[in-house]
Amino acid sequence: MKKRKIFASAVIVAMGLFGAKSVYGVGIGGYVMSASGTADFEDASLGWTSSTDTKSSGLAFVFDTNISKRKIFNYRGAIEIDVIKYDQLKLDKVSLVHDF
Repeated sequence: MKKRKIFASAVIVAMGLFGAKSVYGVGIGGYVMSASGTADFEDASLGWTSSTDTKSSGLAFVFDTNISKRKIFNYRGAIEIDVIKYDQLKLDKVSLVHDF
């Protein structure tokens, strides 16, 4: 009985090692981004210039198939959500990024 279990285990391991097809890997993750700086505005025709501080923050979710192996088709998709603030102006941005 014990020999049968060992033999069956060896057969299953051999089938897994030698009979398996290529393994496909993907990467799933996310990242957080933050930035700050200064924005300068100028209207040469009116002789008007302005400067303001800016802040930006956001997060993203990424799905990537490029990590598995070299092949003709690889895909990387991301959903990015950003909040950008200029003094009294607030902008919300959602980006869908697709790389083939």
